Amino acid sequence: MLLDGEIVYNYVTTFAELGQSLSSDQEATLAALRTDAGVSEPVGAYLYSEPIGMPEIMNTDFLFDDGEPPPDGEEPPPPPDGEEPPPPPDGEEPPPPPDGEEPPPPPDGEEPPPPPDGEEPPPPPDGEEPPPPP
Repeated sequence: MLLDGEIVYNYVTTFAELGQSLSSDQEATLAALRTDAGVSEPVGAYLYSEPIGMPEIMNTDFLFDDGEPPPDGEEPPPPPDGEEPPPPPDGEEPPPPPDGEEPPPPPDGEEPPPPPDGEEPPPPPDGEEPPPPP
């Protein structure tokens, strides 16, 4: 039994070979037959053979990360849900967390950044001493 991917591959390669083998006269005859039959190029999205509304497709740029930083002035795409964003380049501050979320803890051995002016620092994790005041 063939897998779906193999079946589709066989169809595609066979039709491509057939298309490459047609003469100019055969292509013109085939185009005329399609016009006479009322067949046109499909437009939009289909589910099986039924036309459907165009679905919203999520941003898939994260699937094609080439490891290079984005050009100047461009923001990198957001990470997929549930993944941590990559660390900022050396010397840059990480972006602030979304409203209502706590910032992630600093890497081991680093001091957390000071809170903005007028705010109290967050309490230390259970069992740890608070840092001395500056």
